[in-house]
Amino acid sequence: MASQQDRTVIIGISGPSSSGKTTLARLLQRVFCGVRLEANGSDASQDGNKLNTFIIHEDDFYYPDDKIPWTTTPSGVKLQDWDTADAIDIDFLAQALAYVRSNGHLPPRLQSKEDQNAATDFGVSDAVIAELRDEVESKLSSQRKSTTTTPQKDGQGPEQGQGEKAKGTIAFLEGFLLFSPPPPLQPPSQQNGSDTAHTLQPVHSNIHLSLFLPCSYDVVKARREGRTGYVTIGPGPEPPGDTNTNTDSTEDSETDKMHHNMENRSHMPLMAAGGAQGTDANPDAAVPNKDNKKETEKPAIDLNGPDERPPQNFWTDPPGYVDDIVWPRYVEDHAWLLLPEEEYKSYKFQSQSHETKGMTTAELIARVGDGSAVRTDVGVEVAPGRGELPMSELLRWAVDKVLAYYGA
Repeated sequence: MASQQDRTVIIGISGPSSSGKTTLARLLQRVFCGVRLEANGSDASQDGNKLNTFIIHEDDFYYPDDKIPWTTTPSGVKLQDWDTADAIDIDFLAQALAYVRSNGHLPPRLQSKEDQNAATDFGVSDAVIAELRDEVESKLSSQRKSTTTTPQKDGQGPEQGQGEKAKGTIAFLEGFLLFSPPPPLQPPSQQNGSDTAHTLQPVHSNIHLSLFLPCSYDVVKARREGRTGYVTIGPGPEPPGDTNTNTDSTEDSETDKMHHNMENRSHMPLMAAGGAQGTDANPDAAVPNKDNKKETEKPAIDLNGPDERPPQNFWTDPPGYVDDIVWPRYVEDHAWLLLPEEEYKSYKFQSQSHETKGMTTAELIARVGDGSAVRTDVGVEVAPGRGELPMSELLRWAVDKVLAYYGA
């Protein structure tokens, strides 16, 4: 939850690819941006009396194209894996969120490429948006008059001060990998502030309200394969060459290196909000030496400096990408949301054991079915309807959750 020092509340919106995250973020911005925070009679013309909003896209934190990990599909095809945490500069993202919380705006270094991707029809009328804006304005302005309201606690976010009034800025963060499992669902080595904490913990700890949009396999596949592609950055990638005549051994080694499970990765210590660990985009540079626990130091990022990332490219999914990469990755990384607690612990802890082999990815995918049934008891607000709600109803649900967060 927000602290008294925070200037921004960050609302995290996550879910599988093509579940409506970006669309919902843009609709929420339309609903909340510019609404008056003071009751009638105050000077609403002053910016300080109006709510400011903006969107943060996790896709803007991808490593450059030539640093995206490669993997080998079951059919033996080598391709890049854009759906792993190793493709995201987690340190940069976490530091940018800390900067936003402290400063109330995006760091100057961050220039969005995501807004250059094709937008879809929102499916929500202007009349519905106007109705929701009126409701939000009425409830937030009333809430601002109270000094005794305490927003609801999310359980994963930062600490919340008592008597919190609505912050003047809301950032809607959307992305496919934002949340980490609560401590009871983490292996003992990742609990109690261990140096092997979950990879996404530094991201999730900067989020005040966590919203999750479930979606079935069939819908994800249809929507994802209907997209034209994605704007990316950096020089064009070259497939990794075989350096060993034993092809199977080489591919297995490369796959193991790039696909180590998120819960097995340790994150680097975070710097203050004014800087972050560098963008040397080799994901493995962020993994500590398991023998001596000494981490590789990386140059700091000046978040107030210019965006010096490489020129842009365009990525189009190759045939079979959803079945080979997108859906298996989603199920593996969100098993803590898709499996009952004891079953998840058995799957996760056994799969990390040297003596016991856990559930295979294929078995896990079969177990979760269409993937639309998501747990609602792990500190994440899950949208109703199992991915079948029209966007207008999904927007209404999200608006209610944001207002409830403020106690409005």
